[in-house]
Amino acid sequence: MRKLLFITITLFLCFNSFSQIGKANDVTKYTKVGKLTNPYKYVELQYAEINNQKEYKLSFKNLEYEAITDIATIYFMASDEELEYLYETFVEMTKLPKNEEKTLTLGEGVLLMTSQGYKQFYLYYKEDGKPTKYTWLSAKQVKKLFGK
Repeated sequence: MRKLLFITITLFLCFNSFSQIGKANDVTKYTKVGKLTNPYKYVELQYAEINNQKEYKLSFKNLEYEAITDIATIYFMASDEELEYLYETFVEMTKLPKNEEKTLTLGEGVLLMTSQGYKQFYLYYKEDGKPTKYTWLSAKQVKKLFGK
């Protein structure tokens, strides 16, 4: 009797797990705006048209870790004017003296930018409940990232 019960439960669990397979939802197609890659750094800005609005995806390798690849991805909706404001803010950060800071709300978190002089700045991203991730950008890299 126990054997029959065990076989019945096993068959039920096996058939139940197969029923969870189904067609995946359509994947959003993103178009590249700009991309930076080299052996230790990766930053990319992409967009997708969703309901007549542009959703942007800013991804970068977290430079906190050398041995592992930890990619930060920030999704945000923006008009052309708002994206231009973000670009101008990044450009401004490359022109400021060392240790000047600026903060912006972006997506579900906060961008903290700290100028480093030498036409570059650190970019930190923090979401509630997640570790802070960072990269740095130079003036030339900002232009390339925004496709200018």
